[in-house]
Amino acid sequence: MGKGKKKIGKPFWKEMTFITPVTVAVIAGVFLFISTLISTCHPVVVPTPENSPEFAKRLIHAGIEIGHWRQIVEEQEIKIKELKEALKERNVSKEALATFESGDYAEAEALFAKELKEGVEKVANAAYYLGNIKYAELRFDEALNYYQKANELEPGNSHYLTGLGSVCFIKCKYEEAIEHLNQALSIDRKVYGEEHLFVARDLNNLAVAWDLFGDTNEAIKYYEQSLDINRKVYGEKHLSVARNLINIANAWRGQGNQSYAKELSEQARSILKELNMEKSPHMAGCLNDIGASYYYLGNYPKALEFYGQALAIYSEVFGEKHPLIATTLDNIGVVWSHIDCKKAVEFHKQALSMHCDFYGNKHPDVVRDLINLGGAFYCLKDYKKAKKYGLMAYEISVEILGENHPLTLQAKSNLDLLPK
Repeated sequence: MGKGKKKIGKPFWKEMTFITPVTVAVIAGVFLFISTLISTCHPVVVPTPENSPEFAKRLIHAGIEIGHWRQIVEEQEIKIKELKEALKERNVSKEALATFESGDYAEAEALFAKELKEGVEKVANAAYYLGNIKYAELRFDEALNYYQKANELEPGNSHYLTGLGSVCFIKCKYEEAIEHLNQALSIDRKVYGEEHLFVARDLNNLAVAWDLFGDTNEAIKYYEQSLDINRKVYGEKHLSVARNLINIANAWRGQGNQSYAKELSEQARSILKELNMEKSPHMAGCLNDIGASYYYLGNYPKALEFYGQALAIYSEVFGEKHPLIATTLDNIGVVWSHIDCKKAVEFHKQALSMHCDFYGNKHPDVVRDLINLGGAFYCLKDYKKAKKYGLMAYEISVEILGENHPLTLQAKSNLDLLPK
């Protein structure tokens, strides 16, 4: 499986470490899992990082990268709705259903565990639903075990394979995720035909996995196939189409085609406006996208304008502190590094403080902040502080990511540029 590393960023020291929130947050957010069991009536209220600070903390404490949050939230919502339909099919009491809807899954887990143990009909389904419960609880190792059990009991079920792919994706086992998702795609094409939403889902899932695995050529191929189906099913003005466009834009940006990436991002932005989603995280993601394109094209005032708009939306949605706000502040600092390095230091320090509050000191986003902060001091010719923050970045990166990780190599390369 060919792996081509996606280059992100412009030279700053030797090579600036620069990521945009869209690239790490929204791509993963459209890793979709659609089920025939979804009901449009009586929706279950599912906690999200937007409506529940406590849920955001749970994601952080579970060690989940922010780039996977949106995927987890959307997948969790699907799985909980599947579970609710399954409980209704089993004629559970209204009291038991209300307990489940409140977020207490103990009774549902006991029911499905009993079915699995007794070997009743649809035992594979019982294992799958137990996997859904564990996924909803962010207990991904246990979810993986149940999905594997379901797949062993009933091979060839695309839902079970997609469940396996979803957990492998979160655990950054992209090759395994791609294998499971390819199987799901093949099955759904045979069962539903070429132009079905399940097929569009599978294609998008594969594209996301390939994108994060580092092969943007494969990612673009699958993103565009998914986009074609969504346009035929939904028309031009639909959130699924906007999501496809956002992802394709990010992939082209990774290949260096900034003008085309910006054009696609503008198309997505136009759709979101028509859908009255101007104050949504999706819109903030689009604005970040456009800001990144302007940055890469060397138009720093425009980059600051769009990053500023994105920051305003994130602040309105999330409050004063959130990892996406921190990452946006870091990106603004990167732009200021080309204009006024003293201002860049201010933004990088804000980002570093906020990321540390959320993640602690030992996290990849903290490493990026430290590298960028060291870079700003390097531009100010304050080599003592550049070395201080560069060394901190390197030591943390070695500890948490290993000596051969790109961030570790970046930090070492920056340190090597300092005067001896």
